[in-house]
Order: sequence, then C-alpha cells, then structure tokens
Amino acid sequence: MSEPVAGSSAVADLEQRAGHLGGTFDFDTPPGGGTRLTWRTPLPAPVPGLSPPDPHGAEPATA
Repeated sequence: MSEPVAGSSAVADLEQRAGHLGGTFDFDTPPGGGTRLTWRTPLPAPVPGLSPPDPHGAEPATA
C-alpha cells in the first residue's frame, strides 16, 4: 500500500485505494444529516480447506 501524498485529501486516498483493489468508494450526505461512506471491494476467492478468520478475532480451534 502506498503512503498518502502530502497535500492530498483523505477522500482521494480512499478512492485511489479502493480502485487499486478493484472496488469503489463513495460518500454522500443522507437526508437528516451526517455523512455516509460506502467502500466496496471484491473479496478474495475462498481457499478449499481453509477456514475464514473469525471476525471477532478468536483463534481457530486446534485438534
């Protein structure tokens, strides 16, 4: 991953990084206020026999 360029915006960096991963980044202001960020990137193909990591950080059980 490249380092941010001095003087560039964080939004531009996020857009560039999403593009490098084959995805998209968008942001808008929904009705009622706030900011909505949408980051979409493709997931890698699963590897047969390999369990995905636990999203809560738990270590896989060993036999």
